[in-house]
Amino acid sequence: MGLTIHFDGVLEGYPQTHDKLVAAAIAYADSCGWTWEEVASEQATRFLDPVEPQASSEPAARQRQRGGRPGWAGQVAAPPTGPLLGQEVEVSVRGVRLFPGERCEAVNLLFDNSGRMDDSCKSHPDDTSTIHLEVIDLLRAIEPLFERLHVHDEGGGWDR
Repeated sequence: MGLTIHFDGVLEGYPQTHDKLVAAAIAYADSCGWTWEEVASEQATRFLDPVEPQASSEPAARQRQRGGRPGWAGQVAAPPTGPLLGQEVEVSVRGVRLFPGERCEAVNLLFDNSGRMDDSCKSHPDDTSTIHLEVIDLLRAIEPLFERLHVHDEGGGWDR
């Protein structure tokens, strides 16, 4: 089962702050003994939707889990209209992927060309007191670099 942390946000001053966020995340991972990998370019799925992510206080990953559609424009040059509206598109993302250990899924801090990211990670139910809280502490440490960061923590640690 485990506890999931859903998170999404928009990086403040992207792309200038991207390298600062990656460096901060790597430093935090190193301090916790996690492994990591930088991602120079990778494809990710986003939804075309007229609703911008900031219109909801709920993380996009959580909206998808409920069957909703968060509003991501990704790398689309023009506003989404017509037949593409509500469709999934592939966009290029870059950033850093952190691996807290065997008892937690990877933490993907991967941003599209507008500085948006959206992910979730689940910690093993037997390890919710350590790695789970370390992931929350990571998100708190990088939060000042975001224009907007939404976090939904099933364990309640984000709200403390």
